[in-house]
Amino acid sequence: MEIVFLFFILFCGSILFNQVLKFKGIYDVELEHKLSIRYLLIDTLIKLAIYPLYSDGTYFLTAMLLSAGVLLLCAGWILLNVKKQNLRYVKKFPSEINHTIAGVKLIICDIVVWIINIFIIFCLFEYDDITEIIFATIIGTIGGCIVMYKYFTYMLRMDRLKLPAMRSLTGLRSKRKPILLLRSFMIDIMSVKNKTFDEKMCSSLDIEANPIISLANPDEILPSGGSLKIQSKDDDWKSVVQEILSNCRAVIIIEGLSEGLHWEISKLKEYLQPQQLFVYVPQKNYRTLAWCTDFDKGWAYDFLPTSMKLWECKRYYNVKKRLSEVWNSFASMLQKYGINVALATPKANTLFSFNEKWEGIPTKLKNEKQLWQHILNKTNN
Repeated sequence: MEIVFLFFILFCGSILFNQVLKFKGIYDVELEHKLSIRYLLIDTLIKLAIYPLYSDGTYFLTAMLLSAGVLLLCAGWILLNVKKQNLRYVKKFPSEINHTIAGVKLIICDIVVWIINIFIIFCLFEYDDITEIIFATIIGTIGGCIVMYKYFTYMLRMDRLKLPAMRSLTGLRSKRKPILLLRSFMIDIMSVKNKTFDEKMCSSLDIEANPIISLANPDEILPSGGSLKIQSKDDDWKSVVQEILSNCRAVIIIEGLSEGLHWEISKLKEYLQPQQLFVYVPQKNYRTLAWCTDFDKGWAYDFLPTSMKLWECKRYYNVKKRLSEVWNSFASMLQKYGINVALATPKANTLFSFNEKWEGIPTKLKNEKQLWQHILNKTNN
């Protein structure tokens, strides 16, 4: 089992550096990668240096494990105690970094180091029973491939998130009035099939021809994909929303319970006609991840596949009851301000439009393409 633990420690370096830099208030992918690569190279050199001291492969595996663990602890301690200004000589904004190339460099380094470790273990020592070592190596290799795949898709996503910032001005210069998307940021925290709800919702729409605007999550380093994001300060976001409401073509609301969304709902009838308002119910997976997830589980939870996150939600929550409670609270909030929708939980992909009395009329849709066809047909006048 030493090999499995060795694999774990090898990949812990990158995670450790990421978390320590975030703790120090530094968001720099290139710096993380440089530290990770140096850690892996130093670890490999230490193993090559202690190799002549051992003639038994089992003892050498234990020594490798101990040296890797000690090096990891020392690296973390040093990084915590280095002054922030000594770590950052040149500041780069996320939009200036090619995350895909940086990720590929680190993955290549991981692969080379892993091959060197396998070579040392298998080619330089003889074993009485090699079955356990082969099995542990296979498990470690599979685990490494999963981690590298998740890491690489994350880096691709970081590059893709630069696209909305680049296209925002084009979309906002459109001659057509924008559609405003109001939602709780909770619905966008988790992705399904590597797409947030916002990205999936807008995937079948030409954003530049029909601009969809939403407020950016202030906790995001880069704007997420999907709708065009407007970044506002904490003390002026309400005036930004009011300005957009007074000039928008339509408003789409997604269920939520935040105080911010509550305030936005209270202003709708002041600025809109009933035919300009729509309430959309997302797919069940997005709703489940938004309202049945414990977000205090830390960074490791982000590496779990969506299927495991959904399984955990069902394990700890009565999902149907929880989603019903959220919708009921949201519908009651709308009714408080004279916007009437049924308190019973509607099916996923249901769109509510409104008549002159602000009564919600549900329409069951098959996909996002139908959603936009329905909204654009009603607001093309």
